[in-house]
Amino acid sequence: MIKLKKITILLASVLIVSTLLVSCAGQPQSKGPSLNIELGPIGHWHVTKDKLLTFTVTDANGNPITGLKPTVTVKTLAGSVDTLGEVAGNGDGTYSVEYTALDLGSGYSAGYSIGIAFSYQGTNYSNHWTAEVVRDGNERIMPTLGSTMYSYQVRFAWDPGHIAPGDEVTIYFEPRRAIQTGEQINTEQPWLNTFNHLIDLENVSVVVETITGSPVATLTPTYSGLGIYQAKYTPTSAGEYKVSFLFTDPSNGYTIDKGETSYPLVVRSKS
Repeated sequence: MIKLKKITILLASVLIVSTLLVSCAGQPQSKGPSLNIELGPIGHWHVTKDKLLTFTVTDANGNPITGLKPTVTVKTLAGSVDTLGEVAGNGDGTYSVEYTALDLGSGYSAGYSIGIAFSYQGTNYSNHWTAEVVRDGNERIMPTLGSTMYSYQVRFAWDPGHIAPGDEVTIYFEPRRAIQTGEQINTEQPWLNTFNHLIDLENVSVVVETITGSPVATLTPTYSGLGIYQAKYTPTSAGEYKVSFLFTDPSNGYTIDKGETSYPLVVRSKS
């Protein structure tokens, strides 16, 4: 039983670990030339942020294969599948397309599967890789109160990751304040400061607006433990919304502006 448990944990870990650079041959569906298909380094990937996906296709001798018309798909563990259009051939055996990760869920990260498929000399080839997408959040909230600078981070997530009109969405916010203050704060790389969760905030609210700033709803979040505040919202129509987390820090009187914690919430039609 112990060995089986270890194997299960290992397999689960593999699913969510980001594959930053993969080099393996594409698997033809029928007999044809041996090709190598690689996905370039992805790096740290935040939800709602664009990522340029670049693939390299070479033959067995390392020569670039140009002129392909590949299809790129991205699938999340939440179940959504996106087929990306207009994959650009760069003329040197590389092919690029941008993708914005929009599905996450209640956890810190979510697993994505990135696939490419194409036909070459009458043979079909395909390959895929796993990647990890993590919570986003403003890491450069650094107000100066009096003569002292403070540093805050506010991360967010939502569940379900793929949202349709009529779905009840649980919105999560994770506010934190750095232990360092004033000149001790690392302003160039603020995420390297040491942060504590904030659990005693005042005047807490979640504001939902359209992407153009028209008000939709004001929600009262609750503290759910582990540094997380959450609120529930049910969108009635598809589109992109802005969701802001507002609060006052009673330790220093700092009131955060919604421009510093406004994040996109994308609702996609069920069709």
